[in-house]
Amino acid sequence: MDPADQSPEEVYSVWALPPAPIRDRLRRIMEGLRAAHGGPAFEPHATVVGDFRSRRSAALEVLRTAAAGVQPYTARVTGVARGSFFYQCVYLLLEPTPEH
Repeated sequence: MDPADQSPEEVYSVWALPPAPIRDRLRRIMEGLRAAHGGPAFEPHATVVGDFRSRRSAALEVLRTAAAGVQPYTARVTGVARGSFFYQCVYLLLEPTPEH
């Protein structure tokens, strides 16, 4: 962490983004559901790390360190569920697939 960082603490999370063709397909599905039922607009993603409070420099340092050893991975959808709060109205359950 940069000791000179006086930025306010903010809430951060880490998302894994699907490849563009899958992201585009999910985006269209989400837009249709939002048009029919309302709800928030955001990018299709898998939440890797949920909300955490930090100063910007500390968050970037933790993310860079953690990401240094992570390789892209594949996952398959195993189900659909619904949540009890605004940003988790409907979501997909994912399971990592074995590397080939």
